Amino acid sequence: MSIESNINDIFRTVKKISRTIYKLKLDTIVYWENIKKIIPDEIFCNMNWKTVIVFNNGQTSYCSDDVYEYVCNTFNIKPNNDEMIVNNLLDEKLKEQCGFFFLELINIQRQYTCSLLRICQIAYNLGQYQALYSDYSLTEYFTSDINTYYTKNKLNDFYSYVYLDDCQDDEKYTELISKIKNLIPKQKGGNYLKYLKYKKKYLLLKKNYINKYQSNL
Repeated sequence: MSIESNINDIFRTVKKISRTIYKLKLDTIVYWENIKKIIPDEIFCNMNWKTVIVFNNGQTSYCSDDVYEYVCNTFNIKPNNDEMIVNNLLDEKLKEQCGFFFLELINIQRQYTCSLLRICQIAYNLGQYQALYSDYSLTEYFTSDINTYYTKNKLNDFYSYVYLDDCQDDEKYTELISKIKNLIPKQKGGNYLKYLKYKKKYLLLKKNYINKYQSNL
């Protein structure tokens, strides 16, 4: 297997780890620290960020700073919001938090040199984004503009972020992949996942009831 395929495998595995821990409400910070212990912040081959983004108006940008500004301004995302959702899925800042993960996809390219660790950091954010969007079915917090931008630019795809040139096979990747896959949490039984689903539904009904009651006072 080539290094390119190996890195893509690591990328997909980190996404799976992130989505799973978010789905199970595990500590995202602890797991990221564990990933950092395994993945060195090094460039193993000729890695470069690929910043080729098509805006919703059809214009193309090759500048990460311009893309960052576009995302902030177009999708009304607050760049300083770094709060994470832990237990309360009805947090009033939920929309901003969803946006934070989305914004990080370009912000990582602005802040860091392209390395294996930073590629994994993008994957980690993608996993959280997917958990919010799919596993918690919070689609209403992602506007149609965001979804169009995300889909048009294939932001779930490893090859949308990275150029890899002059890569040679390297045995160290086999070891890294094995260690990373060992971090995937064991999912609890179906009853626990059903509990989370019905807990969310209960909290939503409770919130709607309180709002309706207060409006009738």
